[in-house]
Amino acid sequence: MTVNVGVQLPQTTEKATAAGLLDAARAAEAAGLDSVSVTERVLWPVAPVTLPDGSEGTAPAHQTTLYDALETLSAVSAVTERVDLITAIVGILFQSPVILARRVATVDQFSGGRLLLGVGQAWMAEEFEATHVNRRWRGNGYEENVAALRALWGPDPVSFDGRFYKIPETYYGPKPVRPGGVPILAGVGNQAGIDRAIRFADGWLPVTGDTSTWAGTEAHLGALAQAADDAGRARLPIRLRAHTIVTERPLEGERIPLSGTIEQIAGDAARLEALGVVEVCLNQTQRGVPFDEQLDAAVRLKETIG
Repeated sequence: MTVNVGVQLPQTTEKATAAGLLDAARAAEAAGLDSVSVTERVLWPVAPVTLPDGSEGTAPAHQTTLYDALETLSAVSAVTERVDLITAIVGILFQSPVILARRVATVDQFSGGRLLLGVGQAWMAEEFEATHVNRRWRGNGYEENVAALRALWGPDPVSFDGRFYKIPETYYGPKPVRPGGVPILAGVGNQAGIDRAIRFADGWLPVTGDTSTWAGTEAHLGALAQAADDAGRARLPIRLRAHTIVTERPLEGERIPLSGTIEQIAGDAARLEALGVVEVCLNQTQRGVPFDEQLDAAVRLKETIG
């Protein structure tokens, strides 16, 4: 089995510190993990918000403090040499591509070409309002933002003339390390998002968590493969973010994918590899699990898979 293993850095909650983040990144690389990832959120409203499924709820409690994704990875790049650096995920509509493209390319240059840009459309209406971005830009504006990023990473002089973004002919640098720019991973949910992202994505960055089932997970991953087939593209690699539970005793009965003992999770990874999963990124922060325990679980998973 060749599934890689990564871990999300402890950039959230009031306990997050700059020194702790750098120590965590060093430890993950020294332990032989394949990637470290960070997330992004703009706001944590006190009042209830409308969740993606239309119900009312609260913003993620474990993200009341959150170090910026790209700035964190820039610092992490200076204390690591090998691990991939993943944004999981950046809401790109909150930034103009003419700003974001340079920020991304800068981190990529400092890291020696190790950055993977996980992107999404975001969902919280309050974030759109606070950043003065029209929520109706979701969809077409999201796709055009990515197209503008790629244009800016192309040979100079660059320009872009779209419906949402217009960039006059200009010289623009630095460029990312890799020809064609930083690989873009799409965080996707419904079929419409999949059909859109297959036109620009270099890989997928889906999530499995408390409400996931094997039937739903396999159907979702199958839809990613089918989208590539329908578009006449090679199937894209899947880096699966696992927001699940690790236990010392085996879980019985119907289990959430990638939950249970390390041995059960390793068996799940083998099952998911056949569906295109190339990496499992563990993140138990929302469960209040300390980072050193998450790191230990990720290392044991890596050793069991290996």
